Amino acid sequence: MNAGQEEVAVSLYSLRVSTSAMSRALALLDDVERAAAAERNGDARRRYVVAHAAARALLGDRLGIDPERVAITSEPGGRPLVEGVAFSLSHSGDRGAVALAAAGVSLGVDIERVRARPHLDRLAERVFAPDDYARWCALAPRARPRELAQRWTEVEAVLKARGLGIARSGTAGGLASAREAGSGWSCVAFEAGVDFVGAVAADRSPISVTTNGFRLGDPLTPRDGTER
Repeated sequence: MNAGQEEVAVSLYSLRVSTSAMSRALALLDDVERAAAAERNGDARRRYVVAHAAARALLGDRLGIDPERVAITSEPGGRPLVEGVAFSLSHSGDRGAVALAAAGVSLGVDIERVRARPHLDRLAERVFAPDDYARWCALAPRARPRELAQRWTEVEAVLKARGLGIARSGTAGGLASAREAGSGWSCVAFEAGVDFVGAVAADRSPISVTTNGFRLGDPLTPRDGTER
């Protein structure tokens, strides 16, 4: 990292775990998270539990405490908060991401699976400014889904860093202007694996983003080999 850069670490992981790991992951969650998990079914429940357990494992490692002891609160707008560290989480398909930075940083991360979808052009019109939209339309059709997914992650990351969501953005220029983080802010794309793209935003400039792989199964088994 260069001097003066804010360091942001992004951990990428699979949301596919064994049945036994799923049970142990659920035990890491607090009452609020378990209630939210209970409202979901099937794959949606699995993805939620694994994503939140992974966030707890990474936060616990950063703070030097057991994952189940990490106290997660939230702002009025719903952005999760943990004392002593800035974090943000995202998941798409069967991949998750957790971004960590120093306490006090307003941080947002988003990943998206690249896929074809109906009415792709309508969605592109929402997130690209007119000139960018024209350039997007000029791309080969096979290149458009990835370019759109990358732009979408950037918009989402900035809105998350600001404590907003797509539905609550209230941006005067619409989603197309939401990507413009503004002076003193950064938005950086990163490689999230085959068929995935990602972006991190923060109220710091510049930022240095590093990515690493993470396996949830490792923190679920203490060093003496017994399961949590």
